[in-house]
Amino acid sequence: MSKLLILYPSLIVARGLDTFLSEYSEVTISDEKAHPQKDEYDFYVVSSMHYSSNISFFLPRKSRVLIVTEQSDYPQTDELPLTLSLTMNADNIRRVLEGFFNNEEEGVGECDVLSAREIEVLREIARGKTFKEIADALFISVNTVTTHRKNISTKLGIRSVSGLTVYAMMNGIV
Repeated sequence: MSKLLILYPSLIVARGLDTFLSEYSEVTISDEKAHPQKDEYDFYVVSSMHYSSNISFFLPRKSRVLIVTEQSDYPQTDELPLTLSLTMNADNIRRVLEGFFNNEEEGVGECDVLSAREIEVLREIARGKTFKEIADALFISVNTVTTHRKNISTKLGIRSVSGLTVYAMMNGIV
């Protein structure tokens, strides 16, 4: 079994992460003051603050590092390791972890949870269109738009149109 180090300032959050991670790897938890010197672990799960302060250690190991953040809008770029937001629901957290441990290059961000059609519907919702306008633009029924909206809300855990709009903007959908 692979070895994993959790570096997170909150012991409560670290123990919660341990609950998810223990099925994938042998977990060691450390506090925020630890500074890894040697490459002793197969994977590293770290707070964004800890990643920033030890970037010279973590950057060369980017494919084996998972940044955990409390922000839902933490930037996800090719230059940064995969990011896990504590605001995600349990199913999305599991999907991200499966992608991380299966070493999928592109990672499994929240956008990857949505189908291509759901992303199209989300884009139109974020642009302020009504369900009827979305249905006409995408050549689908209003009921199908409603179903997509429900699925998007369930997958992302975001209920309001304004929340979906912010999510779409922060993830480059709009």
